[in-house]
Amino acid sequence: MRICLKLQMNGTHLPYDYRRGIQAFIYSAMDPETGRLLHDGGQGVIKLFTFSRILGPCTSDASGITFPKDASLWIASPSVSLLKQIYAMIEMTHHIELFGNFIPVTEMHAEENREYRGTVRYQTLSPVTMYTTGENGYHTYYSPDDADYRERLRMNIARKYEQLTGAPMEEYFNFYRPEQIRKRVCTFKGFRYTAYDFTCSIDTVPLVHNIILDCGLGARNPAGFGMVRRLGSGKQ
Repeated sequence: MRICLKLQMNGTHLPYDYRRGIQAFIYSAMDPETGRLLHDGGQGVIKLFTFSRILGPCTSDASGITFPKDASLWIASPSVSLLKQIYAMIEMTHHIELFGNFIPVTEMHAEENREYRGTVRYQTLSPVTMYTTGENGYHTYYSPDDADYRERLRMNIARKYEQLTGAPMEEYFNFYRPEQIRKRVCTFKGFRYTAYDFTCSIDTVPLVHNIILDCGLGARNPAGFGMVRRLGSGKQ
């Protein structure tokens, strides 16, 4: 499930690392126990949610990004309870706070999951990051052009599937070569991540399509990476 927030930006200026502000807002909407467990990474906790970049016209300079007009923000999670908590908080306050800016929320709507079958075409709403971490702590990043990217993506989705269902993912999964690939270098809490925007087609079963829509593709989804939207069905 996902919710869309329409934001009245009115020239709001945000740092490039504004993702951490959105994540903090999401945690602030949770009940204290849920927020503590998710933030601390308690044993057995499913830390599965994601969000888009702020979608709307913007300009940038050395200090950050300015949004002159209305924009939108999408938040997705397999936890309906979490999204209801966010919805209820905004119904009460009518705004979100990002770095001292009280941004009015002029409209909200929710989208429930559907039974998407076969091949679905996706577009990223926030860039996908995929990496492994070596013994020295450094990340090795992978591009959608890499030959084994499909398998790495499948393994990542399989881990989410197992967390949500308690069973290994045995369903078929076909990731077709992506298009319109754009490399992004993003900062989150002082760390730089290499990520990619793209469009792609994925052929799998409805449950896996819904995990992709609810949880995002790749790693670091709760930091605002890997959220996608459905463009339609079939390959192009």
